[in-house]
Amino acid sequence: MQGWPIITIYYQITGSHVGTTMLMFITLFTVLVGDFGILASASRLVWAFSRDNGLPFSRFFSYVSMSHVAYPDLAHTTQVSPTYRIPLRALFLVVLIVMCLSLIPIGLSTAFNAILSLSTLGLYTSYVVPITFMAIKRARGQHVLYGPFKLGRFGLATNIFAVIYGLYAIVFLPFPPGIPVTAESMDYSGPILGLVILIALLDWSLNGRKRWAGPGRGRELAYVED
Repeated sequence: MQGWPIITIYYQITGSHVGTTMLMFITLFTVLVGDFGILASASRLVWAFSRDNGLPFSRFFSYVSMSHVAYPDLAHTTQVSPTYRIPLRALFLVVLIVMCLSLIPIGLSTAFNAILSLSTLGLYTSYVVPITFMAIKRARGQHVLYGPFKLGRFGLATNIFAVIYGLYAIVFLPFPPGIPVTAESMDYSGPILGLVILIALLDWSLNGRKRWAGPGRGRELAYVED
């Protein structure tokens, strides 16, 4: 039970191996069912980004398996197949990455925990960047294309607070839980995030700026292969 506190908690509550096993089965079954939605969401994000030529090998991963008969209006804009009607290649890419990440704890559990922490750190980073540009445009009095909801005169103050809070979270989230800091207690999510950003900037400088036209603007570049 070492490394799985939830199992210890279940056993302390029930005092039974059978009860603990049943509770863990319910938990794992819930996670398994939730994985379908996660894979569907992640694969469609990969497909949408590839459709707009935002990823390396975008033409390959923008493949959508769907019928020409069922969707004749899309047959000229995307590569199609009459079988599954899903972004199959994008789904396989997501599954392959998850499988590779799941192998990390075999050699180094610290690195795996850093990747788990990276999801939260990356989330805050993805929030801060667009909010910062939004706040800059609003502060300069430039036109902003709003969606169906806006805060009016409170919008700029909310944006500034969100940026400050996001930067605070980004700075302190990678801090180690205690001192002295060792190789096992060090949180490597910060360096990993920096490496991911460097790789993205490198891809952008070499090729990304040439192929990326913005969200929804690369659809005409998709193609059909018989």
